[in-house]
This record gives sequence, structure tokens and C-alpha cells, in this order.
Amino acid sequence: MRALGLSFFALLCFGVAWGQGTLWDSYLGAGLTALDRGDLAAAEANLTAAREALKSPQGEPAARTLLALGRLRLAQQRPAEAETVLLEGLAAEAQPTLTRSRTLRALAEALERQGRFAEAEERLLAALEADEALWKPTDPARAATLWALGVLYSARGRYAEAEPVLTEALGLEERSGDKTALARGLDALGAVQLAKGSFRRAETLFDRALALLDEAGASASDQSAADRAAVWLHQGRVARLEGDFARAEELFRRAKTAQSDPAAQAEALDELAATLQARAEPAKAETLFRQALALRRKVFGEVSVEVALSQAGLAGLLSAEGRLDEAGKLYQEALDLAEALLGQEHPEVASIYEQVGRFEQARGNLDIAEERLRRAAELRASMLGEQHPDYAQSLLDQARLAQQRRDYAKAEKLLEQAIEIRRKAFGPASGPMAEATGALAALRHLRGEYDAAAPLYQQALEAYQASFGPDHPDTLRVEAGLAALHVDRGEAKEAAALLEDLLPRQEARLGSRAPATMTTRRMLGKLLLSRGRAERAEPLLREALEWLQSRPGTPPKELAEAEALLGESLLEQPGKRAGARPLLESSLSHGERPLRTILLLARAERLAGAEDAARALYQEALDRPDASAAERSDVLFALGALERDGGRPRDAEPRLVEALRLRQDLPVDRRRIEIRETLGEVYADLGRFTQAEAAFAQALEDARALGDPARDLEPSLLLGLAASKANQGRTAEAEGLFRDALELSAERYPDDDLRHVEALDAAGRFYRDQGRLLEAEQSFERAVAILEKAGPDHPDLPLARNNLATVYRLRGKFSSAERLYRAGLAAIERRLGPNDPEVAVALSNLGEVALESGEFGKSQSLLERAVSILDAAGDSGAKRLPATLDQLAKAYFAAKRYNEAEAALRRSLAAGRQTFGPGHPSAARTLSYLATVQATQGKLAEAQRYYEQAMETVEGAYGKDPVALAPILEDYAALLRLRKRDAEAALALDRAERIRRQARQP
Repeated sequence: MRALGLSFFALLCFGVAWGQGTLWDSYLGAGLTALDRGDLAAAEANLTAAREALKSPQGEPAARTLLALGRLRLAQQRPAEAETVLLEGLAAEAQPTLTRSRTLRALAEALERQGRFAEAEERLLAALEADEALWKPTDPARAATLWALGVLYSARGRYAEAEPVLTEALGLEERSGDKTALARGLDALGAVQLAKGSFRRAETLFDRALALLDEAGASASDQSAADRAAVWLHQGRVARLEGDFARAEELFRRAKTAQSDPAAQAEALDELAATLQARAEPAKAETLFRQALALRRKVFGEVSVEVALSQAGLAGLLSAEGRLDEAGKLYQEALDLAEALLGQEHPEVASIYEQVGRFEQARGNLDIAEERLRRAAELRASMLGEQHPDYAQSLLDQARLAQQRRDYAKAEKLLEQAIEIRRKAFGPASGPMAEATGALAALRHLRGEYDAAAPLYQQALEAYQASFGPDHPDTLRVEAGLAALHVDRGEAKEAAALLEDLLPRQEARLGSRAPATMTTRRMLGKLLLSRGRAERAEPLLREALEWLQSRPGTPPKELAEAEALLGESLLEQPGKRAGARPLLESSLSHGERPLRTILLLARAERLAGAEDAARALYQEALDRPDASAAERSDVLFALGALERDGGRPRDAEPRLVEALRLRQDLPVDRRRIEIRETLGEVYADLGRFTQAEAAFAQALEDARALGDPARDLEPSLLLGLAASKANQGRTAEAEGLFRDALELSAERYPDDDLRHVEALDAAGRFYRDQGRLLEAEQSFERAVAILEKAGPDHPDLPLARNNLATVYRLRGKFSSAERLYRAGLAAIERRLGPNDPEVAVALSNLGEVALESGEFGKSQSLLERAVSILDAAGDSGAKRLPATLDQLAKAYFAAKRYNEAEAALRRSLAAGRQTFGPGHPSAARTLSYLATVQATQGKLAEAQRYYEQAMETVEGAYGKDPVALAPILEDYAALLRLRKRDAEAALALDRAERIRRQARQP
């Protein structure tokens, strides 16, 4: 009877409990369903009701309810509250049940989200113990805890421990036959391989996961679509890391479309935005980042970790685009949100600290950057340990900052630590190792330790090629660093070859407007410019400048450098020099005034005829206290060239000698060779041909010793040496050198290359001066043919045609000469208009032909028109006016219009003195013409006075007994004989002969 009563009581109690349990079970089921579909409000209401429906806070129902509430708190991003609820659930059921194991796993997740990884690991190990009490070692039910533990190990960088745990879990899933569960396991194991940088192994696992999901079917279900989307996201990350942006974009779009959960869609949008940013499509990327942020705000509210992380991603894009104020505001909001929600000891907070640190570094706020990066490293170390790869990343960031601060010893120490951590984590030939090795190579490079940097660059390059292939963005980045090293080592040939191969690959992989592509474009343009390839450098430098100008927030210093480089490229092209001045002026307007840019602008002013402006700029450069010996040498060289071009070789000589002296203790470089070459030209101007020969010979020797950086100078140096020997009467030696220059040019360049023109022109002038007019004609004809092939409007073509026409004129082929002169005139008028000073030069040439043909009226008409054009041109025509007036005077003289000839010559003297100064040697020519006019009219005393003034002018410009004095002395002697002063005439002739004899001496 007792037993029957007890059984009835038990049955009664069960009935009561069953009634309550039905209500509890209904609420719990509804809450779990709502939780699974992401309806957190409904889940909250039902699970709260389920808890209230419980009869007892202990036992299995309580544990299951508290587990569900803990999961809800995790979904609501409230890990601390989840921890409290789950601990309560553990206390409700102390026995090793299935619910207990699941609660321990959920608690581990809550602890992990708070950055308490060690405690999370303890809970998962406890869950494993509970599993062992419930199931056999081969039971698939154990897999869930193993997966969680393996993922935790991976997050902590403990890949050696993660892999066997995940592999064991995968084996258990295979026993279950659940293809969907097995696919998720493969995806998790693939994610570990992805974190390790083993992309090919990861891709294989992801492919297997997708195949299993296909076999499992039910592809239309939400959960199946979410599983596929998760794998596609991982595959997209692999594709992006490998640089296959097109495939990455396709996978992320597929993942976004497959998801019904807005939070998951936001994740796919962020990944897609990051991919578009990597392929240099910032506008599209920004749109997607903002869409993802809006979705997260809708799902999680304004105050959530997801919103903070999304803001940080958008801020990174804005920072890269130079929109620093917007980026700074977003970063600060993200950091404030993350710290408020997660506390200061959390991995996500560390990640944002790291991003903010890089941002402040980019802005130049190095103290703030250092504090943020140091804090990120401390968090990484305390939460993950000092052997975690993420800690190595923090070390790399700190090293780059130390490098920017020129604390190279600290940077080196940090990089070596990072390399050691990554070597242990990833192996010696992995992508992450290559990044750290490449950073150390860049540091060695920056410190000028080129021999130490080269093998490190090579190691990084080989590791990237092995891990990612030859066209991966990181592979291309290291190649760019290696190219820059070649540039700095003076290995221009190797650098140019590498950059010309690299640029099209970057354009194909990264896009033509990607920052890395633009950096290479600018580097190649700068290198080509330094090698005398201004026409090839210009479009590269122009694109780089336009890109910098289009980016908000471009540092003024960077913009100034780009403007200066493009200005220099235009300055090296005669037909484009007018465009150089505004660029160089703009470059100097940005605040800093680099000495190199000052010199370039001075040169532009000089070429434009603004000598006073050029001289002021040179003086500014010379007065700078921070100028090094090499820089002072550059300034003096420029001043010497200015004096030489202005017809003041005596003033140029001491400048150039001092410029050379300042470089005597420096290694031989291109500038020293250029100074010697210009000094040789000055010696030739002064008639000191033996010194000119020595200068050209030494410059040629230096150029051959220096090799590639001065390779393009060799032909012009041979030509200078040849001319100096020719002026000494050593015509056989001179002719041999002219031939050497032509052969060297033919050996190095194609038949129609413009670089042949200089040698052909010099050889033509040599043959012309030797009276070998047929050979001169052949040289000039070939030069004209090359320039005509380059285009009818090439700026050097009129001069070449002029040289050829002059030979035709000397050979009496006046019609041929006139035809060429007229072709030159038409080309100039077409290119520059009818009133340009260059038109006056062409008219003067035609006037000369007409004069020698005896067409005095036609000659006068042409030359008068030329003078009127130069008069109207003002300063831009002032330099050409004296010579044109001299030619007009010759035409008047030939027509016996002596008064008009004399007036033209007196005006020429005045114009020359105003433009060039009173001592310019060109005045000697005018004075000699004036003497001839006076002598013809019988005014012999006045003629003698003009000859004497002409001789004084030449001696004042070139010193005692210059070769330019000899022809004037000979004309002077003839006048003296007319005046019956034969003894003085003989002395003048003797002096002229002595000067010519000295000029011919070896």
C-alpha cells in the first residue's frame, strides 16, 4: 500500500510538473526559434517567460533555459552578462550532462569575447572532461567541443596545437556521416590554414567543404545558404590575399547574395569594400563600407562593437584617400565605442588602437601614434602572449614608427623579434616571414647598408613568389623596393629593366591608379629623366602629378617634388620649356624651397632670357647655410654655365674651377663630368684649346670609369675633344674622334634615333670649316632626315635645315638653300605663329641667301621684317636683335647704302650693350663691321678706332691673345697698310700668326 501511495504521489507530482513543463517548453522552443532566425526581441520575451515558468532554479530545465539566455546575451553582444547567466546555469546542474557541456562552451565564448583567453581555455577543457564522461572517445558528439578548442588555439596563434585538435574533430564528424557538419569542420580547419598563410591547403579544404554541402543538398534552406556563404567568404579572403581581386569580388558578392541575415550581409559588404579598395576603386569601396555600416546600425543599434569595427574600416579607407579629418573623427568614435563596450583589455580594442596608431603616424602625430601602437602591443602581449603572430604585427608597426623617427637601432631590434616570432609560427619561407624580412631589408636600405639590404630583399621576394606567385601585390611591392635599391646603388640599367617590367604588371593586377602603381610610375619617370630620357619620363611624371593633385590631403612636400620632376622633364625638351616655369614656381610655393628646385627654376629663367631672375635664384642657393659641398658645387656649376652662355667665359672659369674643387674629395659622379665638360667649352671659348682638350679628355675618362650613369655623355665628350683638336689644327686626330663619336652613336642607338643628331651636326660643322662641303652636306642631310622622321614640327628641325642650307649656300646651290630656309620658316610659323622671334631667325637666313645671290632689295626686305618682329617681341627678341641688325647692315653695305648700314650697326651696338652688357664679345663683330663701313667711305682713322675697340672687347672677354682676335688683327693690318703704316701692320700680322700657331699646338 505504501508503494502504491508513493507511486500515486509521484504520478501526481509528475502531472503538475508536466503541466508547468508544457508551458516552459513552449516558451523555450519559441525563444530558441526566434534566436536562430535573429529575432532577438522575440527571443528575449520568450526566454524570459520560460525562466519565469520554471518551478525550480535547479535541474535540467533551468540549465537549458539559462544556456539559451546566455546564447541570447552573446547574440546581443553582451558577453559580460552572458558570463553571469551561464555561470548560474552551471550552478543549476552540476552533473556532466549534454547541457553542461554546451554551457561550458558558451561560457568559453563569452570569456573569449572579453579577451580572457586563458579562462576560456579552462572552460573548454572542462567541457572536454564532461564529454568524456558522457560519450566514448569515438563518439561524434565530442566534435563540437574539439572544434571550439581548436579555433581558440588558432586565435591565440597556437597553430601546432590547433591542427591536431581540429583534425581529431574532423575525424569524428566523418564517423557521424553528417555532411553538413563535416563541411563546417573543413571550413574551420581551412580557416586555421588561412591564418597560418597556407593558402593552397586552405583552398583545398574550402573546396571540399563546398562539395560536401552540394552533396548534402537542401541548398535552398537558409542554414545551407549561410554555410555556403561562410565558405565563400573564406575563399574570397584567400583570393584577395593572393592578389586575385576579380575572383575575390565575385566570391564576396556571392556570399552577400546568399545571406538572409543582415549582419552576415554587412560582413560580406565589408570584405567586398576592402577588395575594391585594394584594387584602387575607392569611390565604390566607400559606398559599400557605408552600406555595411548602415546595416550594422540597423541590426545592432548605434552603440555596438560591430558598429565600432565598421567605422574603423571606413576610417581606414578615408585615411588612405587623404580625407584625414573625416577619418580621424570616425577612428575616435570607434575607439570610444569599443572601449565603452568591451573595456580596455580586449583584442578588438587592440586592433582599433593599432589602426589609430597607423593613422596618426600617417598624419605626422608621432607621439600619439607611438602611444597607440605601444598600447596595442601591450594588449596583444597580455591577451595572446609574446609569441602570437598578432604581437609580431604590433612589433612591425612599432618598428616602422621607430624607423620614421630615425631610431634605427630600436627599429632593427623590433624587426628581429618579429622575424623570430613569425619564423616559429609560419616557417622560414612563408608570406608573413617575407613581410618581416622585407621590412628589415627596407630598414637596411634606408640606412645606406645596400649590401646588407640586397640579400634580404631577395629572400623576401623568393618567399613571396613561392607563397603567392610572381604577380601578387606583396611580391610586386618587394620588387619595387629592390628596384629602388638598384637606383640608390647607381645601377640604373638594372633598375630601369626591373621597373619597366614591373609597371605593366602592377597596372594589370592593382590598377593604373593604385598608389603602388603610381609610385613605380614616378620612380621610373625620375630614373628615365636622370638618364636623359626626358621625352619618355614626361608622361609618367605627368600622370603621377595629376594623381597626387586629385587626392585630397596629399602632403605639400610630395606634391612639390612631383611638380619639380615634371618641370625638369619639360625643361629638358626645348619645345616644352615654357611649361616648366609655372610648375617649378608652384613647387617652390609649397613652403619648403629645396635647393635642387631653386636651381631648376633658375635654369628655366636663364633659358627664357631672364638672367637677373636666374642670378638672384642662384645667389639664394649659394647663400644657404645648410648647403653641402656637393650642393654648393652644383650652384657654382649653374652660375658658371650662366656666365658662359651669356658670353662671359672669363667670369665662368673661376666658378667652374671652384665647383670642381668642391667635388675633389667626393666619388666621381655625373655632375663632376658635366662640370669638366662645361669647363672644356669655356677653355675653347677663351681660345685655350690645350686646356680644353685636357678637360674633355679627363671628363671622358671619368665617364667611362663611371659606366652606365654617364653613358649618354660619352658621345658629346668625344665631340668636345674632337673640336678642341680641330681648333689646334690637328685635323686628322679630330676627324678620327668625330668618327668615333658617330660609330659609338651608331653602335648604341637605332639608325633613326634622335641621339645621332648631335654627332652628325658636329661632324658636319667640322667638315664645313675644313672646306669639305660635300661631306658636310652628307652629315647635315642625314641629321635632317632623322629629325624629319621624328615629325615635321620637331623643335630641332629648323636648326638642322639651317645648317644644311648654309652648306648649300656655300656651294652656290642658292635655290636649294632657299628651299630649305623657306621650309624652316613655314614650320616655325605653323608651330609658333608669324610674329615669334624664331620667325625672325628664319627670315634672317633667307636674307643671307638673297644677299649672296645678289638680290640686295629682297635681302633688305626680309631682314627689315625680321628686325620689326624682334622689336615687337621686346625682351624675348632682345638677344637676337644685334646679330639681325648686323646682317641688315651687310645688306645695306652691299647695296652701297652706307649711311643706313652705319645706322643699323650703331643701333646693334646699343642693343647689344643693353642686353648683354658693355663687354660682351658679340660687340667685336659689330665693331669690325662698322670699321669696314667707315674704311669703305675713306674714314680710315675712324675705322682704325673701331678695330681697336673690337680688339679690346675680345681681349676683355677672352684674355690675352685669344684665337678670336686673329681675324680682327688681320683686318686691322690691312687697314694699317692702307694708311701707310706698314711696320704696325707687320706687327699685327705677326701677332695674328702667333695666335693661330699657339692654337694649333698639341
